[in-house]
Amino acid sequence: MRRSANLWLPLLSILVAAIVTIANLEIQKRYSRFDDFAPRWTAARWWLRTGASPYSEETYAQTKLIQGDYGLAPNGFDNGHFVEPAFYIYFFLPLSFIEFIVARAFWMTVLEFSVMVTVWLSIDLVGFKATTLEKSILSALVLIFPPVAKAILSASVLPLFMMFLIWGCQLALKRQGTGAGILLLLCLGLVPESLLVATFLMAWLASRRDNSFSRVYLIELVFLIVVTWILFPDWVAEWFGNFVRLHPDLSWVNTPLNQLAQLKPADGKIISIILHGLLGIWLLVEWYGIGTFSDRKSVWKLAMTLNLIYFFNLLTQGVYLLLALPALFLGYKLLVEKWKIIGKISSWIGYLGLFAIYINRFFSEPDLTFMETTFPAILLPLLTLIVLQWFRWWATESPEALIESD
Repeated sequence: MRRSANLWLPLLSILVAAIVTIANLEIQKRYSRFDDFAPRWTAARWWLRTGASPYSEETYAQTKLIQGDYGLAPNGFDNGHFVEPAFYIYFFLPLSFIEFIVARAFWMTVLEFSVMVTVWLSIDLVGFKATTLEKSILSALVLIFPPVAKAILSASVLPLFMMFLIWGCQLALKRQGTGAGILLLLCLGLVPESLLVATFLMAWLASRRDNSFSRVYLIELVFLIVVTWILFPDWVAEWFGNFVRLHPDLSWVNTPLNQLAQLKPADGKIISIILHGLLGIWLLVEWYGIGTFSDRKSVWKLAMTLNLIYFFNLLTQGVYLLLALPALFLGYKLLVEKWKIIGKISSWIGYLGLFAIYINRFFSEPDLTFMETTFPAILLPLLTLIVLQWFRWWATESPEALIESD
C-alpha cells in the first residue's frame, strides 16, 4: 500500500481537485457577487497576449468587461484595477491560458485547499495534539466560517498567502530559515503586515546564530525586483502612480482598531492613534528578551505576535482572522494539557460556539463585502487575546500546564 502511494495519492488528489473545481463552477454562479480574481487574471493574460502593462487602462477595461459579462462587481478597494507589485502576475500566468470562469473556479479550489492547510499548519505550529480526523473536521469547518468563505467566493488571493505566512512561521520554528524567508517575502506585497512577523522571526533566528532567514529574504527581494524590472521596465512608477490615482490619501486605511475607535466618532481619530501606538508598544514589550525565549515560550510569543498583528490589518478583511488560529489552538492545547478530557470537550464546545455566533451573525445581517464590521472583526482576536493572557504563565514559565499546588 505504501509503495503504491506515490502513484495513487497524486491521482486521488487530481481527482478531488477536479470534483471540487466542478462544484465551484456551480457555486460561483449562485453565490459569487464580488470579484478579486479578474484584475489579476486579466493582467497576466493581456500582458502575454499584447504586452500591455498590468496597470494600463486597456487592462482595466478588459477587467471591467469580464466582470460585467459574469455579473461580478469589483471590491471596494481596487475597483477592478491591478494594484499589487508586478511580480504577483507570475502566480496567475498558468491560469491565464484557461478561460476565465474555469480558471476562477480552479483558483477557488486552490484557496479552499490553502485554508484547510492553514488550519493544519496552525495546529502543528503550536503543538496541539489532534487526530487526523479532528484536524480534518477543524479544517473543513473553517471553509464555512463566513469571513473566510466570503474571501473564497470572491476568489481573493489572500487565503493562499495566509497559508504561506503560517507555513513560514512553522518552518522558522523548526530552524529552516531559508524556506521561511522565501515564504515570508512572498507575502510582503499582499500582506504588508507580514513584515512585522518577518522582523520577529529574523530576530529570533539571529539570536540562535542563524541568519539564513534574513539573508534569503533580502536576496530574494532584490532578485524579484530586478527580474520584474527586466520584464516590466516601468513597473514601480506605474504601480505607485496607479495606487495614488485610486487612493490619493490615507482615508482608505480602516484597521479593526479604527473601527473600534469609531464607536466614539467625535474623538475617533485621536483614539485610533492612541490605540495603534499602544499596540505597537505592546508588541515591542512582548519581543523584549527574544534571545532568551525557550522553545515553549517562543511558540506562545509567536502566537501572541500573530494575534496582535491582526489588529494592524489595513482593511479589516475577514480572512485575516486566520492569523488568530494559532492563538486559538494554543489555548485549546493548554486546556487539554490542564484538564485532559474535560479540556478537549471544552475546546470543541468553544470552537463550535464561535462558528455558531459568526454564522448566526452573518445570516441575521448578510454581507458579502470583503471588509468586516466591528463585531465580527473584533470578537475572535479579542477572545484569543484573553485566552493567551489567561494561560500566559503556564505557556511561558511552566514546562506544562499543570494545576498549581498549594
